[in-house]
Amino acid sequence: MSKETKYYTLILNYGVEGDEWVDVYGSYSRSEVVDVWEEGFKGYTHEYYGDVWREKHMLIVPTDGSPEALRAVLESLCAPSTLSSEVKKEAIEAVEKKAAVDAMANSLEAQAVRMDNDGNGNPRYYLSAYFFQDAEGNFIRPVYANKYLGKKYGRGWVFKSFALKNDLRQSIDWTNGLQIFPNERMDRIAQGIVQIEEVQS
Repeated sequence: MSKETKYYTLILNYGVEGDEWVDVYGSYSRSEVVDVWEEGFKGYTHEYYGDVWREKHMLIVPTDGSPEALRAVLESLCAPSTLSSEVKKEAIEAVEKKAAVDAMANSLEAQAVRMDNDGNGNPRYYLSAYFFQDAEGNFIRPVYANKYLGKKYGRGWVFKSFALKNDLRQSIDWTNGLQIFPNERMDRIAQGIVQIEEVQS
């Protein structure tokens, strides 16, 4: 009797809700599948979780290589009853964080002051330092931003961007320790900045 040949499939958890496992690569060589995981995914930023790909986001599943076998595996993985409480909790937190980041980016885009382009023609936008704080109220330098050195506006940051909302979204997501404010807090900060400017003028 010939030895059964196993087909190995790399399956990743792409689901926003934590229940959407997707097959991304398959081979009769398990080491080849491992290489794809380690070189193409492991350690890179996960699209939805706001974190790097980790072992718990990945499975390497052996089957006979038939579409029916792979379909059965995926259906089993995607059943809500098979999800661990840790994965469920992480998925919920990821969805909430993504919504909060998007809302803050929208608010910042609305508050951004358009400046003259730089010498290379890149659009520039000013945002007050008050929008970028940690949990203790300390100012934080956001990713992608340069310190504002002019005198027209107060202390703040300058973003060079052709796609401001997208760059703000990434800056919020990737700035360590940044407090993500809800819309009401953003509005209060903006009103406070206006009051400060009125007093100084």
